[in-house]
Parts: sequence; structure tokens; C-alpha cells
Amino acid sequence: MSSFRLAEWQSLYAELLRDANALLEKPGLNASVGLVLFLWHKLRELFGLDKRSIALFRILLAVSTLWDLGDRARDLKAHYTDDGFMPRYFVLESFWNWEWTSVYMVSGTVWFTTVVFCINAAFNLLLLVGYYSRTNCAISYLFLLGIQDRNILVGHAGDILHRMALLIGILLPIGEYWSVDSALRLRDKRQQPSAPKKSGNKPLPHLVSNFTTAAMIFQVLVMYYTAYFHKSGKEWNTTGTATWLALQLDFFRRDWYGDFLLSMPTVCRFLTFSVHEWQMLGVYFFFWPVWTGPAKMFCVLGYFAMHVGFGLGLRLGQFAWITCSCILVMVPSWFWDTIVCNPWIKSRERTDVRIFYRKDCWFCHTLACLTHTFLMFSEVRIVGVAVPTGDKLAATENEDFETKVGRMMQQSYGWLSVQDHNRKLHTDWRAVVAIWRASPFLFPLASLAARATLVGEVLMEVVHQHPDPNDPAPLSLFETYEAPQYRKMHVKKRLSRRLAKTVFYGSVFLAVQFFSMFLCYVIVTWNCGNLGWGWYTANNVRWAVRLFHLDQYWGVFAPRPPDSFWWYSFEATLDNGTQVELFDKAGYMSLTPQKWNGMAKPDPFYIAFKNHRWFKYYENGFNSHPQRDALRLQFGRWVCREWNGHKYGDQRLWRFTIHIVTERVNYDTMDGFHRIPTGSARLWDHQCFNEAPSFQRLQQQQQQQQQQQQQQQQDQQLRIQEEQQRIRQLQLQNEAQAKEQEQRDWERQKRDEEELRRQQQAQQADRYEPKRPPPVPAARPLRPPVPAGRPELPRPARQGAPIAKQAQPQMDVPP
Repeated sequence: MSSFRLAEWQSLYAELLRDANALLEKPGLNASVGLVLFLWHKLRELFGLDKRSIALFRILLAVSTLWDLGDRARDLKAHYTDDGFMPRYFVLESFWNWEWTSVYMVSGTVWFTTVVFCINAAFNLLLLVGYYSRTNCAISYLFLLGIQDRNILVGHAGDILHRMALLIGILLPIGEYWSVDSALRLRDKRQQPSAPKKSGNKPLPHLVSNFTTAAMIFQVLVMYYTAYFHKSGKEWNTTGTATWLALQLDFFRRDWYGDFLLSMPTVCRFLTFSVHEWQMLGVYFFFWPVWTGPAKMFCVLGYFAMHVGFGLGLRLGQFAWITCSCILVMVPSWFWDTIVCNPWIKSRERTDVRIFYRKDCWFCHTLACLTHTFLMFSEVRIVGVAVPTGDKLAATENEDFETKVGRMMQQSYGWLSVQDHNRKLHTDWRAVVAIWRASPFLFPLASLAARATLVGEVLMEVVHQHPDPNDPAPLSLFETYEAPQYRKMHVKKRLSRRLAKTVFYGSVFLAVQFFSMFLCYVIVTWNCGNLGWGWYTANNVRWAVRLFHLDQYWGVFAPRPPDSFWWYSFEATLDNGTQVELFDKAGYMSLTPQKWNGMAKPDPFYIAFKNHRWFKYYENGFNSHPQRDALRLQFGRWVCREWNGHKYGDQRLWRFTIHIVTERVNYDTMDGFHRIPTGSARLWDHQCFNEAPSFQRLQQQQQQQQQQQQQQQQDQQLRIQEEQQRIRQLQLQNEAQAKEQEQRDWERQKRDEEELRRQQQAQQADRYEPKRPPPVPAARPLRPPVPAGRPELPRPARQGAPIAKQAQPQMDVPP
């Protein structure tokens, strides 16, 4: 066995030597030196990136940033202003770090935040076209840090990779291809683009290999490598149910593709093991020493297909697309040189083309350079021609082709001409069609452009402005310019300037490489520390980690996807007493209340959360954050402000109660659509205003009116009772008086009858009995004698005493 291994290694060593000699085209070179050089070139190939891949990475990164801005702009007021649920004072008190900085903390008004968003989008558009690429990439990075620090609760794993990609993009040559920068450099050089130089049998000018490219590669591959170890649950390693569990989460699962996969547990099991194992195997394929180009491309395609599948089946926000952008930066040179530049695409029809422009027109030259940079292969030549004027307009026998082209451009009032591979010259709109036909990107649209000749000619007429052919001035739309005339400098002065530039750019390059080494160190040690492998980032550099936001964690769906899910129910009461549901169909954000459904599951489910950032806010802050009570208070205030700011009268929101409802997977059925409810809990009660709502005031008024009516009825009944009692008393009094009068009448009648009877009896008695004499009154006693010597005075009559009458003689009266 040992002899076989020795022979195998000897044959491999000989093969490497042959490759090294072929690479260097020096057969007589020492074998050991050739091997070292071969290993050096292989190391450059393993840790290098192609400039065309870096340019593609710049374009995709700018598009991803613009998409992220558009996604965040939908909730600009709620997430990033003082009118939302994260005002600045609350962020500074609970979530801020002293190393952070954010332009969004300058002001919390809606208009200021909108202006900052627009400025950020403008810089990203400049990054997209590659104008001052690194500068705009740095500005976009600062804006991205500011918006992430303004509200850290809505972030997810895609934001981590996004800021790391922008940071490393500042250090990469992102403006070398397909950029305005490269077009302007080509214009300023005022020379023809040359074919790429070759070293041996392998083209090397497109390859960039340094610590910055290593940092980019480490960032992408360490993400997958550590994610493999984070997924340590049996659902990833043994049972293979991780994909099925992830699709169980109703918010993440997409409608058609996700539902299709959820109904097929066997396919989900296969995808689980494939994703888990490929996260590690892809790293080994990328660093495969033999057939490095195809192995790298296989690795890139595997990761790219994996994330495309994630994006089609799950709602992961920006994560799937930013990872695809970062993966494509690792496309090897083998793909561009072998697949893209194959004879069918890079044919003579698209390379043997010359573009002519007016030499005295800066806009013409710039447009020709932009066309060459963005639409054409590098083998296409651009040529500036001088436009003859006056007597020189006439054709001569010995004129060269460029002079002839300039004379034809002046006669046709044009500024652009194209010579195709058949040596046929095209002007005006036909030149534009020829450019489209020779472009590897626009050739499918060339036939449509050829049919739109009338529209194209009108457009060219507008641009040309038709100056006088005899006028030496060029087109009025453009300005002339002359090539800058440089003064001849002394040799020492020129050398000193070159030396100063060399020292300056060399110092910048070394600083960039040292910072890239620091990035590699942090990326490796921080992720190792997350896994507990005993290698941690030093404490004395953690301030720089926090300053540049280099902290990261790649435990997505780790160690296992959750087997339970949750949703909210906002039981709300309006000012008129109507009970509504505000969470279903995102009613609290769209201001469209739904009928109260008794905490039933929203349908459709994902609309209730609105988007991925709202879901992360609920998951990271509302449910589990240590400051969750303060977060719920701020959220409740925002809901009240937002609702009552648009609703008036009895449609205002008075109070609401937030319930959380949970359910778990039914492992018995395993059909993916039937789950077991696990209960609900009350999270928060919030009252929007202290005064009684209108329905309570109405109830109080109704109660008061009822009480008043009852009181009035009671008073009226009391008055009626009193009146009845008075009338009864009067009746009783009248009855008593009537009885008394009747008794008196009866008694008087009795007396009269008795008196009449007595009189009758007396009369009868007087008739039959003799009449008796009246009784003689008794004699009065005599007064005592008056003493002697005292005269007797007459005695006064007593007051009220009857006066004695003289007795009358009785007369006999017959009866």
C-alpha cells in the first residue's frame, strides 16, 4: 500500500511539474522552482476572484440594496421615524451602542427620513452604473449601517451578509468592468482597447488575488461551513424532517411551490439531507486543486440553486437574493473564458467591429466608450475621426478610410458610424442597429430595432440638431474639446511625482491588505466562537467589530426548525362599541378592521404579518426581548396614533387586547396541513384615550335619561298618590263633616221631636191637671245693722247680676 501511495504521489508530482513548465513556457527551468511557481499560481487561482465576476457582484449588490430600500420604504413611518413605534429617545435608551452612528438619528420627521432614503437610492444608482464605484459603495455602506442601527429589531441574517458584502466591496476593484469608471478611463487614455495579455497558455489579467478577495471568499464559505455545524438537531441529521418542518411555518411557506413540497414528505427528506451535506461539501469543491475552474463553478451553481430553491419555496425576505449576489462573485475565470466567450457567442460578427465617433465631440467620445464598455466585447475597437470642413469636404483619391468616414459623417450630419464584420459602414440609426446586432446582450432585440427605423430616425434628428455643413463648429448639442496639453517637466520633478504617487498608493494598498487580514481574522474567529470551538476574537478589537458591524451568526433554522407556530389576535373596541379584529389581513396597518372572529387563524396567513421585517419585529422584540413590555407600550401608542389620526368620530379606536395563539405540528397525520392548537395567552392591554368612549357616554346618557324618566315617573306617581291621598282626605273630611252634619241634624231633629213631645205632654198635662201656683221664692237674709254714726250707703249693683223684676200678677188663661 505504501509503495502504491509513493508511486501515486510521484506521478502527481511529475504532472504538476509538467503543468508548471507549460505555464511558464520555460522547459529548462529548475523543477523545484517550477513547482513553487506552479503552487503560487494555483494558490492565486484558489483565493482569487475574476474582475468580471466582481463587476457582476457590484451590479447585483446595487440592485439588492435598491430592493432593500424599496422594501423598507413601505414601512418608513412606522419603523424609522418618531411617529412610529421606535422613536429616537426610545432607541437611545434601550438599543443604542456608543460605537454606532446613523444619519437617521439626526431627525425623526417623515420628510427628513424620506429625503435620506432618496439620497441613499441615488448613490446606489451610481453604484449600479459604476460611477465612482468604490466611493459610492462606501457611502451606501454607511447608509446601510445607519438604517440597520435605527431599528435593529427588524433585521435578519440577510442584513448581516448585506453589510459585510458592501464593506468588502469597498476594497475590491468593483469598477474595472461594465462601469462608467472604466469607460471614462478608456476615454481619458484616448487609445484603443487592447486584447488581454496572456502568460503562457492561461489568461491572467482578469484575476485579482489578495487578502481582500480571500476575505470575500471566507465570508461566503465560512457562512455555509458553520451553518452545517449549527444544524445539529436530529431533524437535519437523522429523521430528515427539517425541510418539512420549515414548510410547516405558514408565514414562510409560499403558495404554489411551498404547498407542493409540503404535500410530499419524501421529497422534503431528500432536500433536507442534500442541503445539509452540500453546505460542507461545497467548500471542498471550491478549493479542489485539480480542475479548479470547473470545480469552483460546480460549487457556485450548487449554492446558487440551493438559494433559488429557498426563494421559491420560502419567504426569507432579502436573504435568498443577497446570498445569490455574494455567491456569483466567486464565478471563476474558467466560466467567462470558456462558456461565455465560446465561439458561438464571441464570434467574428461581434468582435470584428469598429465604432467611429467625432473626435472633436466629447459627448460622442464618451458615448462611444460607454457603448464599448457596457454592450460590446473588449476586442471591438473605437476610433475617433476628424470631421473635415470647408474645402476639405470634397473627396480625394488618396484619402484614408477614417477621413472618408469623417466626410460621410459630416455630410449626413451624424456623429456615430459603425463598420460591421462585412466591412459595411452604417450611419445614423442603422449604426445603432449594428451595435445592437454586435452586442452579446442586445442581439435578440436587433430585429425589433431594425423595424423601428422611423422612430429611430426621428430620435437621431432630435439629437443631431443639423448644423451648417460649412460651419466649422460641431453639433450644437455638444461642445468641442481638445486633448489636454501637458507641459514638459524636468526629469527629477517627474520622478519625484511618480515616487510620491507610488508611495501614496502603495501605502493605501498595504492599509487595505492589513484591514482585509483583520477581516479574515474576525470572520474566522467570531464564527468559531459561536460554535464554541475555543477560538474567540480578542477583546481589545471588539470595539472595531462593533464599529464596523462585523458580528455575525449563521444559525438559520438551527439546531432545528420549530415544530410550532403562532399568530396574534387584536381584539379591539371602537369608539362606538363595535368589537373588531385588527390583526387579520393587517387591519391595524391598512386601517380596515375585520369582523371579530374569536381569535381564529388568519386567512390568508402571511398577509396578516405584511412582510418579513414585521415578522422579525414580532419574533425578535415583541415576543422574547427583555424590553418587550416597553416595546409593547410603544407599539400600542403607535397603533392608537395611526388609527385615530385617520379615523374620526365613533370610528376611533378606544382600546385593544393582544392575544397570542399557538399551534404545533401533528406528527400523527404528517399531511402538513392539520395542526394541533396548544392554547392562547394574553400579552398586552392598551387603552388609547382616558375619556369614556362614545358608546359608554351614550350608555351613560341613556342611563341618565332612563333614570330621569324613572325619577319623573316616580315623582309623577308620588304626586298622583299625594293628590289621591289629598282627595281621599278631602273625601274623608267631607264624609266626616257630612256624618257630623247628619248627626247634628239627627240630634237637632231628636231634640225638636223631644221638645215637641214635651210640649205636647205639657199641653196635655195642662189640659187635664189644675194649674199650680208658681213657687214662692225664698226670703233673702237680712243685712247686718249699720253701726251708729255711719251713714248707710247704697250698695252698687253687681255687674252682670240680673235686675230684679217686679212680679206680675198671674192671669188665668184658658188652655
